[in-house]
Amino acid sequence: MKKKSLFLVIFFIFSGFGFSQNIAGAKSDPVLKAMVGELNRSYKKLKNAEKAPLYFLQYEVFDKTGYWVGSNLGAITSESDSASKSLTVDARVGSYEFDNSHEVKGKESRSRSANSKNIGSIQIPFSDESAIKTKIWELTDTAYKEALDKYLKVVMNKKVTAKEEDESGDFSLKKRSEAFYQRVESSKINKAKVKGIIKRLSAKFKKHDFIINSSVGFYAQTINKYIVNSEGSKVVMGNNYISIFLSLGARTKDGMDLSRSKDYNFDNFKDMPSEKKTFG
Repeated sequence: MKKKSLFLVIFFIFSGFGFSQNIAGAKSDPVLKAMVGELNRSYKKLKNAEKAPLYFLQYEVFDKTGYWVGSNLGAITSESDSASKSLTVDARVGSYEFDNSHEVKGKESRSRSANSKNIGSIQIPFSDESAIKTKIWELTDTAYKEALDKYLKVVMNKKVTAKEEDESGDFSLKKRSEAFYQRVESSKINKAKVKGIIKRLSAKFKKHDFIINSSVGFYAQTINKYIVNSEGSKVVMGNNYISIFLSLGARTKDGMDLSRSKDYNFDNFKDMPSEKKTFG
């Protein structure tokens, strides 16, 4: 299908100019402030910089933190913390009816990049608003130039190919200013307690001779997603994801290999299942 739509707000819609939740947090968030400030500046600068207008510009940031620990036969085998902030820029040149994302037809469509939907992504600083703005501008400049180049190619391609059966527009968007702020903080995890639990759980496999390999793992991740665009939407929402999983490989007396796994998922450390339930 040629027509595309943008999913801006997943759960909540708020009509107005302020944030529907945690206004203080929104005003002090360096990532959101940098995104809004740079989008306003870049869109104003680039909107009519060329004959083909930049009619839509959107920034998305995924802010992720994670903690992982694994155990085997009663011993910790791996442990790590992770954190990243990745930015993508969607720049659309032309109009809602026809833009740089238009499908290339004919011989030119054979190129792997001709109809690629990949959007470039870069890592951005964690809290320095000025440094974040610099990175945002770098990717905006790249995305805009690529959009212009692609737009010229699809315009030429349309002139030399047959009339399309599907004449719907390339992009659809409900023009409505939406604002929502519900950033979540990472669930507080007692790492010493977690390591003790998975060590005890993994040690339980020791007494079974038919088990040839096993592992127990704990993973906690927090994801906050930021969306800011030229239609006025400013959305921040997040969630915690916590998992415990057990896996084992066994061999029966007649030589048959078997494998089993089970996982438990929750979003708050206090909801972690008991050791008895986990191994039950």
